[in-house]
Amino acid sequence: MKTNIRHIALLALVVLLAVFAYQSWWLLRLYQDETRLLRQRIQQAVVQADYMEMDLRIRDFSSSSDQHGTVTLGAWAKYDNVDTSYVETMTRKDVGDSTYIQLDRQKISEEERQRLKAHPVKEFFRDLGNDSLLTKQNPMLGMSYTVQRNLHVALQDMAQPDVERYDSLLTALLADCGLKSPHWVETIADDGLPTDTIGTAGYHPSGKAEHFIYYTTPKTMAAYRLTVEPVNSTVLRQMAAILSASLVILAVLAFVFWYLLHMLMRLRTLDEMKTDFTNNMTHELKTPLSVAYAANDALLNFSTLAEKEKEYLRICQEQLTKLSDMVEQILSMSMERRRTLKLNLEQVRVKEMVEHLVNLYRLKGGRHVSFTIDIEPQELELRADRNHLTAMVSNLIDNAIKYSDGDEADITIRCREHTIEVVDKGIGIPQEKLRYVCDRFYRVPQGDRHNVKGYGLGLYYVKCMMERHGGSIGIESKEGKGTRVTLRFNG
Repeated sequence: MKTNIRHIALLALVVLLAVFAYQSWWLLRLYQDETRLLRQRIQQAVVQADYMEMDLRIRDFSSSSDQHGTVTLGAWAKYDNVDTSYVETMTRKDVGDSTYIQLDRQKISEEERQRLKAHPVKEFFRDLGNDSLLTKQNPMLGMSYTVQRNLHVALQDMAQPDVERYDSLLTALLADCGLKSPHWVETIADDGLPTDTIGTAGYHPSGKAEHFIYYTTPKTMAAYRLTVEPVNSTVLRQMAAILSASLVILAVLAFVFWYLLHMLMRLRTLDEMKTDFTNNMTHELKTPLSVAYAANDALLNFSTLAEKEKEYLRICQEQLTKLSDMVEQILSMSMERRRTLKLNLEQVRVKEMVEHLVNLYRLKGGRHVSFTIDIEPQELELRADRNHLTAMVSNLIDNAIKYSDGDEADITIRCREHTIEVVDKGIGIPQEKLRYVCDRFYRVPQGDRHNVKGYGLGLYYVKCMMERHGGSIGIESKEGKGTRVTLRFNG
């Protein structure tokens, strides 16, 4: 029992650590994915704020009837073998209260075309900044970024970007992403030098601040650069519910495992107390039983009692013998669990042992028993402990007699190399109960009938002793047809 408790505790600890490790790995992956997704959303917000600011500038132009002009857009892009390099001219015209924008497409020069063919991919993704991964994953998105950059250049001829409006739009988009921490927005000139800075009042970036840059023109260093503190705290705040639930689950699992081990330790203590009680009681019972048996035997054999009185003494002697056998069986089963128990292995002549047991059961009287003995070869021997082997076969014969119907029992004892079988034609065992019949103290329920006495220890003892011999026990039964019990010994 102590060894089993240790194995169970070790298994529980390994399972608990495995659950902790998997949960930690899953939370780490989730945290990394959420962090990467938030950074992508922030980068998209930087781009989208620029698009929204340009849209508002175009609306401002549309509301003014005195602004006319021509805007030239240049875009260069090449996807695999599809050449989409072109130059577009956008002309704005106002007719009455309506405004029209006309796009004229012209092919670029052959020299420019050859340059694009030499480095098509590099040209397309050059100076895209932090959003280059997005454009590589979605070429159509890359095309829209290219058009947006060229539109940004074209609109600068009409009016410079409104940085304060851009910051206001960006702040709203960042709030939608769950990012409400202070930030800076810098505008970078064509030469790569910062020009304007706007953002949260009193905010000064730390050394760990993160930067998100979006190049607003295709061939210069002009850009918007967003500076915010690391997004880790925002991700953790968004994951607060998941983290709390995971911690609660892990705490519950830890408590359940601890409670399981605590109960197993209590069960071990109770089992040890029960074992000690069984050992002490069986030892204490042996002495009065021996004295009572000796006194009864003396009265039966050395007294001048009447025949009726001797019959009563014989009944007492028979019951004392049964009680003594039960005590010996309980004591043997209890001793079997001790590490100090050693088997006295020897070559046992099976035929002599079986015939001796058959003769004893024939002399007991009561129910008539018909034995069939089938041993091949006749000189068959098994290496086993003679006393325990005799007790095991005796238990099987006793069960076969007790669970036979009527006044007569038909029992077959078949012995082959490494096996001993005891077969009866009794009441049998229900299939759903077969798995339990070798458990300690288990008896197949018989309803309100209690005509078969016992403590449910016989087959448990046989199973334990067969395991000590390195063998096994097999039971086959059909309800109402009988039972076959096979003892298998290792060669």
